[in-house]
Order: sequence, then structure tokens, then C-alpha cells
Amino acid sequence: MEVIQVIFTLIGIYFLYWLAATIIGLFFKGLGKGVDATKAVVKSAASGKSFKEAYDDISYQMGPLECKTHQENIELNNKKNKKGFVVSIRGIINHTETPMNLVAVTSFFDITEKESYDQPILTNFTDIVEPNSRAMQIRIPIGEHGGYVGYTKWIEFMNLFADWMIPPRSGKRKIRGIVRFIPNSEEAIAMIDLGLSDKELHPAALATFDFEANLKETGYLEIHENFFKIREFFVRFGILVSYADGDFRSYEGQIIKKWMTRQIDIETNEDRKSKLKEGLNNSFKEAFESGKNGDLNVAKLCTDFKKITTEANSLALLDFLFDIVGADKKVDPEELKIINSIADKLNVSVDEVKGMMDKAILDNDEHLHQGDNSIESLLGITDDMTETHVKALLNKEFKKWNGRIQTLSDGDEKDKAQMMLDKIAEAKNKYE
Repeated sequence: MEVIQVIFTLIGIYFLYWLAATIIGLFFKGLGKGVDATKAVVKSAASGKSFKEAYDDISYQMGPLECKTHQENIELNNKKNKKGFVVSIRGIINHTETPMNLVAVTSFFDITEKESYDQPILTNFTDIVEPNSRAMQIRIPIGEHGGYVGYTKWIEFMNLFADWMIPPRSGKRKIRGIVRFIPNSEEAIAMIDLGLSDKELHPAALATFDFEANLKETGYLEIHENFFKIREFFVRFGILVSYADGDFRSYEGQIIKKWMTRQIDIETNEDRKSKLKEGLNNSFKEAFESGKNGDLNVAKLCTDFKKITTEANSLALLDFLFDIVGADKKVDPEELKIINSIADKLNVSVDEVKGMMDKAILDNDEHLHQGDNSIESLLGITDDMTETHVKALLNKEFKKWNGRIQTLSDGDEKDKAQMMLDKIAEAKNKYE
């Protein structure tokens, strides 16, 4: 008899859950939701979550693309944390029936004063810029996807940092990002100009997100003559690094000239284009002759550059110089030594420079040259470091590269990571 009572009690409890779920389900159906609320009630009872939380977990029906963002400390490749923005997405990424090889292209606009798209965010970083302008553009290849596919849950999609951005004006700014999923082709990407595209692009999916950032970079509406001077300094520093080993090589010159050509080509105003071309060419000729005569002085260049530069421009300069370092698919220790010196004099974070240096090392196809001070230049050891400081640096570098080698597959990159560990071991023996 007691067993029967227990059974009827359980049936009664389930009936009450079913009745409540049915009523709630009818309510949500009236709002156009129409999902199984019974599961949410049961999940809520089992998990201790509120009904709303449990309902949201199972109720999302994949719909149009959505984006959101939040700010947090993001771990960099050098294991340091930097405050940035994490962008997440969910929803359909191919709102067509046609399978496509997709790329997610994100453009950025300053909408602080008005919600319009006539003030794009610019950048000096070559890896995150539009092909035909200075507008900031992040491209993420997604691969081949069929029609009406996407994400049913929020996924972290990309990271953003304020240091990348050049706004129209500095200060606290409201930024809008536009994410487009489009065919992964140069033709389709080139249809986006200054963050905007014409009607022929027809993205497979599109969404926007807004966030606020305190941008310290001098705005492009606030810059006048310094715009040209900063780019002329890039050329002078480039030639300085190229002469680091005493010899200016043609492939290093090609990297600098390619950069100059791009700066000129993406300038739309003909008068400014002509002025920029003249300034860059004169800077190249003068710096080339000075470098050949040994008259380029890193301290003087840094002192003059600091008067007009900003943190973002200084970081972009270092990024450009590492492109030159990697031009011959090798990393010369003398070139690294000069870059370390430039970074120090411009008060650029050594950790950020090391992050770029590590990338340059892993991106190159051949092992490092041997030479005087090669260990010190490679590992960032300077003459003013104490023995305790050097040992701490070596321990830190060992932990970083030892951790990295565990994640690399066999091949060239793993060989170079092992080479770095060998260099660190050699330095430890030297400084014991």
C-alpha cells in the first residue's frame, strides 16, 4: 500500500510540473517562442537555475547573426595580460542556400557624435587594414560552410585592443563594429572601402556591435603636418635597421619601398598624395646616403620622433621594422639589438616588442645567424642589467619557450623553439 502511495505521489508531482510547463509553454507560444518549456521547468528543478536561465539555455532557436562584446584582461602570446575587448557571436553565418568559402570582415566607425558611417576608425598596423585604404579591418577566414548554418550558442570570436585604433578625435569614444560574412575572395573584400560597401556585395550574414573605449591616439581630424612627418620617420628608421649589419640589401629596400608605395596609393587627395610621395622619396634618399656614410644616429632619430609620435604609432613602427628584419627569412642579431634600443628609447613595452620578436622568429624559414652578442640581442639582455635581472629574464624565457614547444607540431617552428631553448641554456651557462 505504501509503495502505491509513493507511486501516486510521484505521478502527482510530475503532473504538477507538466501542468505548469504547459501553461508557461502556451504563454511563450503566444509570444512567438514556442519551445518546450517542460524541459526548462525540469532543468530548473534539477540544476537549481532560475527558470529564465534554464529556459534561455534550451530556448534559443538559431536566428539572424548577433554580436556582443565585453571588456576583460586578455592573455597575450608573451603570457602577459592586456585589457581589451572580446567579441562574441551567435546565429546564422550563411543566410543563403549556397555553400560558400566565407571570411568574416569587421569594419569600425566612430559614432560618438552621431550615428553615421562617415568617420571610420583607421589604423597603422598593416595586418588589420583595408587593402585600399587606412581604415581598420579585421579579416578572419571561416572556411567552407553550407546554407543556413551557424552557431546556436555564443562563441568568442575575436579580440580587440584600443592601441590599434586611430579615431577622428581622441578621448572616450563610442565605436560601432560591423561584422560581415562574405565570400573569401580578394574581389569581395576589395568591395569594402572605408568600412562601407555597395549593394552588390550581398553578405551572407551581417551584424553590428557597439562599445566604448578611451582612445589616447591623436585623432586623424586633429593631425595636420605630423601625418607626413611620422611616415617619413618610418622610412628613416627602416633604413637604419637595414644598415644594422653594415650592409643595405636589396630585399630590405624592397620592403621599405613596398610600404612607401602603399602609403601613397591609399591617399585619395591628389595634393596630399603628391606631397606624401615627395616627402617619402626624399627621406629615403637622404637616409640611404646617411646610412652608407655611417651617419644615421639611433638616439637622434628617437629623440626627434618622440616629439610627434604616439604609443600606437610607436608600436606600428616596431611592427614595420620587424617586417624588414624578416625580409631575408632570417633574423640578424645586430638588427634585433637596434630594435631593442629603439623600443627602449621610445618607451615601448618590452613585453609587446618581445611578442613581435617571437612572431618574427617563428615566421622565418631559417635559423638565426651567429655573431657577436647574438644571445644577448636575441633574448633582450642589455648591458645595464644586473646579474639577478638577467637570471630572472632567462628563467622567464625558458618557461615561455618550454611551454610553447609542447604545443607545436613537429616541423620548422618546433625546431626554432628548440633552438631558442638551446640559446637560453647557453646564456645560463654564460651568466652562472
